[in-house]
Amino acid sequence: MFELVEAYNLENSIDSEIKMTASNLGKYLNFDTWKIIMFTKDKSQALIRYSSGDNINESHDSQSKICFDESKQDSYLNLILEEKKIVLHRCDDDKISKYRPVSKDALVELYFPLFLTNDTKKEIFGCLYFSKNNYLIDNISALLTDKYVTSQVINIQRDFESIYIEYINNTNFLNLIHILSEINRKREPYMNTHPYNVALLSNLIGQELGFSEKQLYRLYIAAILHDVGKFYLSEDILNKPGKLIEIEKSIMKRHPIHSYNIVKDLAYGISNLSGIEDIVLQHHERYDGAGYPNGLKGEDILLESRILAIADSVDAMLSKRSYKKPKSIDKVINELIINKGKQFDPQLAQIMINILMNKQKNQEIILTEPVVIGTLVLLTKDISCQIQGTLIKTISGYKFKVDCDECLCEKCMANIRNIISATFYTENNGNVFEYDASIRYKANGKMYLSHLEPKATSDYFSLLWELDGNIAFKNSITSEVIINKIGGDFLSFYVHKNQFKDINIINSVNTITIKFEDNNAITVPGKVTRTIKVGHKIYCDFKYINILESTRDQIFKQIFKKQAEFRKNIFSAMIE
Repeated sequence: MFELVEAYNLENSIDSEIKMTASNLGKYLNFDTWKIIMFTKDKSQALIRYSSGDNINESHDSQSKICFDESKQDSYLNLILEEKKIVLHRCDDDKISKYRPVSKDALVELYFPLFLTNDTKKEIFGCLYFSKNNYLIDNISALLTDKYVTSQVINIQRDFESIYIEYINNTNFLNLIHILSEINRKREPYMNTHPYNVALLSNLIGQELGFSEKQLYRLYIAAILHDVGKFYLSEDILNKPGKLIEIEKSIMKRHPIHSYNIVKDLAYGISNLSGIEDIVLQHHERYDGAGYPNGLKGEDILLESRILAIADSVDAMLSKRSYKKPKSIDKVINELIINKGKQFDPQLAQIMINILMNKQKNQEIILTEPVVIGTLVLLTKDISCQIQGTLIKTISGYKFKVDCDECLCEKCMANIRNIISATFYTENNGNVFEYDASIRYKANGKMYLSHLEPKATSDYFSLLWELDGNIAFKNSITSEVIINKIGGDFLSFYVHKNQFKDINIINSVNTITIKFEDNNAITVPGKVTRTIKVGHKIYCDFKYINILESTRDQIFKQIFKKQAEFRKNIFSAMIE
């Protein structure tokens, strides 16, 4: 006979053990407060992970946790990194130290360096810190060699090391995603932003369902990697301009299995990603059982996979591919309504319809996601540089990893002191989001941002719309473009980055012809006010200049007509 008992929560158990041991040791040494500090992987910063008397480890404000910045070289934490010894600091008004204490009001501080075990270089990954607001009476130096003190510090070091290793594993994993994204951008240029669009749409659904932070993280990473198995497929199949033949379809249908095997190996040993390979495996299953690879049906399909399936399909419909044009939002919603209970989970289809109809703003949500691709624009007195790469959320802000073919001297050598402003751009289904960035540190193809602040979106764009257009240059040469936003004063268009050898030529555009769906064409004079390269596209803002009011009226009539058609199509689809 046997009995099953609920297992203990290892993560909570380690947290509790570390806090209790640190608290008991602080009392034994007669100190008032304690902190456990963790260095970032590159030792550029240190953050308070645990602290007595507050819930700082539960705080979502990473800036409040930062207690050390390596670039300033003025902290006692610098000293323990340099000397790799215990530091006992007594405040003495007669002596001025070049080092800054962690606690400004402390009269006595004690710093225990925490070392990685089995590391011959004695790498420090953290610090056990104690402070006291009055002078010590005890002979603290003698206590430091006490067996009890030594054993308790070792216990904290052992337990905290497991947390640090998990942080390193997650950091390395997100760095690997950056590399995979670079490879994908070269293999499938039209799919450049697809994984990130799917991830964002998935998390919007997850938020509506009340997913926890941990669930949203797992769902987002699964979405980023859902098509990684396509690395096994030839580029001829991936970028074929026409429909696939049967043998090519059968090859394509194996990519979820390939993705499963890759993700299982990539995520091995990362506790918060355990099982995401199953989410990836099932993302092409259908609610009616007609999907692949295993023909699962209804709720036999994982909820996260059902979310992924609908987000994947919606982005595919909204996006241009080598073999098709994008569908309008009203047509996508119509497809969702038709396929409720067939291809898609009915509840999830309705949530997605609400998301698309309400045009939910994604600008704030993007900042909470673990990894996003985009462009960082640096402005100095001499140059303005656009650098593409991957934005990775860290425990102390953001890290921007520059793509390998973007890392040019003129873009990377600018000193931080010479940077007047920095702006981060990312794109999602035709929307370009813009953020003010504060660069804290930059080196070796990486830039560390202390924070990002969303810029207010311009309200002159009244409609997101994919229309064909022609731009004309001052020398009368024309070129085809896609107009993705249109309003009464401005419009936005994009071109493929390989369309022009020198993108600066776009600045000489002086008219644009808008080709509306009813075959009416309207030519508008103006100028390009901004060009931003994001992924394989160059997005341009075009401001109307000396436009006739009759021309503006024609544009508004087309916009109102489109909005009326949108509402009519949605209403018709809902009552069928």
